[in-house]
Amino acid sequence: MIYLILGVLCSTILIVILKLFPKYKVNTLHGIVINYITCVVFGCIVTSQSPMEVLKGFNQNWTPIALILGLLFITIFNLSALTSQKIGVSVTSMAMKLAFIFPILIGVLVYNESSSFLKIGGIILAIIAVILTSISSGSTSETVSKWLVILPIAVFIGSGACDSLVQYAQLTYFNNGGFELFSVMLFMFAAILGFIFAVVMMIKNKEKLEIQSLVGGILLGIPNYLSIYFLFQTLLKTGWESTVVFPLANISVVISSAIVGLFFFKEQLNKFNIVGLILAIIAVITIIFATQ
Repeated sequence: MIYLILGVLCSTILIVILKLFPKYKVNTLHGIVINYITCVVFGCIVTSQSPMEVLKGFNQNWTPIALILGLLFITIFNLSALTSQKIGVSVTSMAMKLAFIFPILIGVLVYNESSSFLKIGGIILAIIAVILTSISSGSTSETVSKWLVILPIAVFIGSGACDSLVQYAQLTYFNNGGFELFSVMLFMFAAILGFIFAVVMMIKNKEKLEIQSLVGGILLGIPNYLSIYFLFQTLLKTGWESTVVFPLANISVVISSAIVGLFFFKEQLNKFNIVGLILAIIAVITIIFATQ
C-alpha cells in the first residue's frame, strides 16, 4: 500500500508543477524535454545504474517496448497540450484518466485476472467518478469542429496504450523485479525523441532555453520518474492484480488533485464534481475490499 500512496503523491506533485509552468513562464516543450533527461539521470542514481549497464539496455528483449513507450510519452504529452488548448482541460483530463479501462479489459480477457462483483462495481464507480469530476461549470462560445473530436480520442487511446504496455512489460519481463533498467531506458528514448523535436522547434521559432524552463524541467523530472518507479513497485510488491492497481492509482490521483486544486489553487467544485469525489472515495474503498 505504501508504494501506491507514494506513487499517487508523486503524480499529484507532477500535476501541481505542470499547473505552475504558465505562472513562471516555463516553455512547456523545453520543460518536458529537460524533465525526461532528469528522469534518466535521477533514475540512474536511484537504481545505481552505471553508463555501461544503461548501454546494455539496447540489447534487451524488452527494448522495443521501452522505445514505443518513450515515443508514446512525448506524443501523448503534445496531443494532450493541443487538446487542452482546442477543446478544454476537463475533456483532456477525462480522456487521460479513463485510460485505466484498457489494462482492466486486457487483464481480464488476456491475463485471466479475477472479475468479482465487488471489483467490477468499484471500477464502474471509478469510471463514473472520473466523468463527473471532469465536468466543468464554465462554458465556451467557441464552436468545436467535429474533426477535433479525434484529439481526445487519440489521447484516450494513447494513454491506454501506455498503461497497457507497462502492464505487459511488468507481467512478461519483470514479474519478479528487475524493472529498474527498463524504467531508465523508456525515459531515455523519450528524452532523445523529445530533444530532437525541441531542437527543430527552437530553430524554426528562433527560441532559446531559458533558466526557468531548465529549473521547471528538473523539478518535474524527479516526481515523474518516481511515479513510474512506484507504479512498478506497487504491481510487484502488493500482489494485487493490474485490474486493481490501475483504477486505484488513477482514481486516487483524481481525488488528491481535486483536493490540492480546492485548497491550494482555490478552484471551485460544482455539484457534479462533489458527487464525483464522493463516488471516487467509495470506489477506492470498494476496490480495496475486493482485494481482501
